Amino acid sequence: MERGRAEVEAVILTGGSSRRMGMDKSQMLVDGVPMVQRLIQEFEKLGWPVTVVGQFPVSGADFVRDSTPNAGPLSALRDFIPQRPLVFVASCDLVLFRCELARFFESNLGESDAVIPVVDGRAQPLCALYRASSIERLKHHPDLERVLGWVDLLQVSYLSEADLRDAGMSPSWTRGANTPEEVQKLMSQR
Repeated sequence: MERGRAEVEAVILTGGSSRRMGMDKSQMLVDGVPMVQRLIQEFEKLGWPVTVVGQFPVSGADFVRDSTPNAGPLSALRDFIPQRPLVFVASCDLVLFRCELARFFESNLGESDAVIPVVDGRAQPLCALYRASSIERLKHHPDLERVLGWVDLLQVSYLSEADLRDAGMSPSWTRGANTPEEVQKLMSQR
C-alpha cells in the first residue's frame, strides 16, 4: 500500500427514483447544500476518496454510471469496483451523517466483513462499512435483490443505538429519509 494512502473509500448511491421524495433526493437541500454534496464533504474530512454511483456525476467525487437505473442498491453496488480494502457504503439520503460515525465503524470492524448499525430495531446496511471482498462477493450472486440477503452472506458486527450513544454519536446520523417530512423530522433531531 502507498504511504499515506487511505485504506477506506466511500461510495454514495444516488440512483434511486426518489418517488416518495417528489424530487431527486440527492439534490434535496440540507442547510443550503444538496444532500449528496454534504456527504462528500463529510468523507473529504477523513481524506477518503468518494465515488458516486448513479445517473449523474457530482462535483468532488469519482463517478460510475448505474447500468440499471432504479434497480436498487445491489444493482448499483455491482457496478462499483473497489480500489481500497474497505468501503463505506452510503445512501444519498443520510440527512445528518457525520464523518465521526464512519471512523467509529472502521475502529469496530475487527475480523468482520462489515459493521452495520441497528437503529429502531432495523439494520442500516446503506450506512455501513464493508470489506471490499464483501462487494466482490455480491457480484457472484446476481440473483440477490435484497440488501439484507447480501448482508446474510457476511460476518457482520452490529452496533446498537447504545453503542453509538456511548461513543458520543447520535443514532439519527445513520437514518435515511424518503419523504420531505422525514427530512424535516430528522432535521429537528439535531
